[in-house]
Amino acid sequence: MDTLDLLGQDRVWEDSQGRVRLLRAMTPRQRRAVVRHLIEHATELYRRSSAERREQIRRSGGRDSVLDHPAIVLGWLEAQPLLRELRRLQPDAPRFADIFLAHEAPERPF
Repeated sequence: MDTLDLLGQDRVWEDSQGRVRLLRAMTPRQRRAVVRHLIEHATELYRRSSAERREQIRRSGGRDSVLDHPAIVLGWLEAQPLLRELRRLQPDAPRFADIFLAHEAPERPF
């Protein structure tokens, strides 16, 4: 299952080995890891999320001015059913600032 398909629902996550897991059955550590993964890949997911966005990027020579505004991308990601459910189940899951503004962050995706 593609990650974009997973974002549109709120019951399961498919791990890198192709195993489908119920969000409710996952450990807190696993749910936090999924949230971290989604945040780290937010820009890529946003770019792939609609044909209209892909066409805008193509017309602008590969540049998407919306991506200059991380709040728009992260707002879109946070509004997805999968992330909303993960936040409900795991309120202490990492936030953007936890990942990219912390000292351990190698680079920001935006």
